[in-house]
Amino acid sequence: MGKKEVEATLLSSGWPKGIIHDYLQSAFRSFAGKLCVEDVKKSFDRPVLSSVSFTVRAGEIFGVSGPSGSGKSTLLNLLVGFIRPDAGRIYITKDDQQLNIDQATNFFGLSTQTPSVYKDLTVVENLLHFGTLYQLEPPEARRRAEKLVKMVGLASSSDVLASNLSGGMLKRLDIACALINNPYILILDEPTTGLDEHLRHALWSLIKEINQKGTTVIVASHFVDEIGVLCDRMCYINQGTVREVDPTAAYRITLQTKSAKYGSLKGMGKKQGDDYVIITRDPQRALAMISSSLAGEHITLLGLSPHIK
Repeated sequence: MGKKEVEATLLSSGWPKGIIHDYLQSAFRSFAGKLCVEDVKKSFDRPVLSSVSFTVRAGEIFGVSGPSGSGKSTLLNLLVGFIRPDAGRIYITKDDQQLNIDQATNFFGLSTQTPSVYKDLTVVENLLHFGTLYQLEPPEARRRAEKLVKMVGLASSSDVLASNLSGGMLKRLDIACALINNPYILILDEPTTGLDEHLRHALWSLIKEINQKGTTVIVASHFVDEIGVLCDRMCYINQGTVREVDPTAAYRITLQTKSAKYGSLKGMGKKQGDDYVIITRDPQRALAMISSSLAGEHITLLGLSPHIK
């Protein structure tokens, strides 16, 4: 059960509020604060992010979306302190204090787009190894490892080498390793890339479960329809700028075909020059219809760009 459900159950059972509060504080590790990004800028050989500002509230699932190459991974690396901003500030508020990122590195767990696990170690050995990186005592590291393999559904594969895991299992192991330090905030970069639809749904269910146990989650994905359903709030990166958006916002899909003809799609949107624009609140369904319609009418698709309106 999530924190709210446990609290309601204990209240209905007659537990005193003070005891419930203390129990929830120990059982659901969270912080009554927020992650703040203020006017952050970052350039490499070109400007990548400019004037980026937003907040992530404790206990929520916050989404970061945008086209490939828009700067999502750069933003995540800034959040955990792997790279530093050229200007601006990133900090965490906790107990009426402001902590700079270099003071709060243990607040985070990070699962990158490419899993960081060691292929020649087993599932449990990977977790124990990452535990040593956080200077956990061996008994505590093993206790957490045993708990995490159950949470991510890998208990029956504890002694399997990571090299023998499927793509979905490897991703779940990587998330478990990111949780070994019991972070306040879990950051996931493109967690469902390369997974089929069934495995994507399974992974989103795991992410929700982790969040319900008190962990704040930041997830970056170019699957805007998926994180729009998953997230409490989200932001969209485009041309270096970030704006917060409503997860239920409409999406603008722009497509181009070789013949500039769009067949049976004409009823879904309108033509703008040689492009065709569709506005929808269900981009997954719209993209499926676009694919099937154009393929059925032998129309060659040259380009397609989904954006939040």
